[in-house]
Amino acid sequence: MIWVLLFPFALGYLFLRGSKDREYREHLAERFGSYQDLGMSSSVWIHAVSMGETIAVAPLVRALLAQGERVIITHFTPAGRRTSQSLFAEDMAAGRLKAVYVPFEFDWVFSRFFKAFAPKYGLIVEADIWPRMISASRRRRVPLFLCNGLFSSRSVELDRKLLGIRSGVMRELSGMMVKSSLHKDRFHAVGIKNIAVTGELRFDQPVPKHHLAAANELKASAGFANRKAIALTSAVAEEEDLHFSYMKHMLERVEDTETKPLFIYVPREPERFSGLTQSLNSYGLRACARSDWLDADLSEKENLTLDDIDVIVGNSLGEMFFYLALSDMVVVGRSFHPRGSHNVIEPLLLGKPVVVGPYTWNIEYPSVEAIEAGVLTQCETIEELETFTLDFLADRWDALKFTNATRDFLQTHAGATEKCIAALPILLNNVAPEGTS
Repeated sequence: MIWVLLFPFALGYLFLRGSKDREYREHLAERFGSYQDLGMSSSVWIHAVSMGETIAVAPLVRALLAQGERVIITHFTPAGRRTSQSLFAEDMAAGRLKAVYVPFEFDWVFSRFFKAFAPKYGLIVEADIWPRMISASRRRRVPLFLCNGLFSSRSVELDRKLLGIRSGVMRELSGMMVKSSLHKDRFHAVGIKNIAVTGELRFDQPVPKHHLAAANELKASAGFANRKAIALTSAVAEEEDLHFSYMKHMLERVEDTETKPLFIYVPREPERFSGLTQSLNSYGLRACARSDWLDADLSEKENLTLDDIDVIVGNSLGEMFFYLALSDMVVVGRSFHPRGSHNVIEPLLLGKPVVVGPYTWNIEYPSVEAIEAGVLTQCETIEELETFTLDFLADRWDALKFTNATRDFLQTHAGATEKCIAALPILLNNVAPEGTS
């Protein structure tokens, strides 16, 4: 009843977001269960709400396709859909994969979805839990599993306050593949069974070689040799004032041109791309947008004199590894905000020194393990971050020890894709014929 009452506001939200990203208003029929060019029955259904979840599950999708499976991926956001179209363009053209919007949370809409695709089983990536999605799957005897699953400490506490409503919904799932033993224990504690610990799929994601090559070419030609680049990745609006102040303060504290940092500022939301360069300039930071500096192939449109630039704005999608490869140190966005840090795995994959703030409750795995291994630095305050930055710029840290520790850490935590592929038949075998675990 609450969802029915709120549904007009949900539609309003889509149209409001559509004013900044027109793709929110496109393919609206899919959200009501109307799909074109079907022919995807008996496929594996994967629900990845947005870009981050799509990137996370990509290695598993490729492994399933390699086994001869066909895959249907549902998304809520255009960013997720665009990511699938980019990552799996050849498979989509060959009819092996289709990316569509997830149905609205109504039984009759999901009935149309299951009639269109008739998936053999489904995987929800990480934590996007919807009661109607789960109940509709059970009634149609489609086993539905959590994949790359997590149950954060804050979610556990919230579930207690809500008298176990969320965990009650999750108990209706057919099983789970979770990131760590800690998450498995938390799910077990609320009565969930049929769980396999499979690790974090993001450790298996491929690094785009052309991004690394383009970054190395620019670093050789664009004057990076005299500057150390510090990337602030997945930056959110709530931290903007803090980030701007940090960058300006660091530039003021380091007067020596030999050690003056160059910042790479990559906003999380595409709608913040426009106007961000002007905002930085108004703050007293000399900024240049990636779109003004580089063409679509990541080649220079014109030579950029870095001595005249403080901040490069990463106003593009799907090029995170390029920005990370340009950088020497990475500060992960939203980690100084109570909403919790974005992911740290991508910069770790490139062997970059990574810094987070105090709020990492939502990435307990692998942040706890990474901090213990010495490959992730946590700063409780912005003052601590500035102190660490000064030490980094002055080379007052053991780079060789960090490099070796990072290599060992990545080797330890790789292999989630193979673990998921091995776990799936076992989990499916543990599902009762009527679709319950």
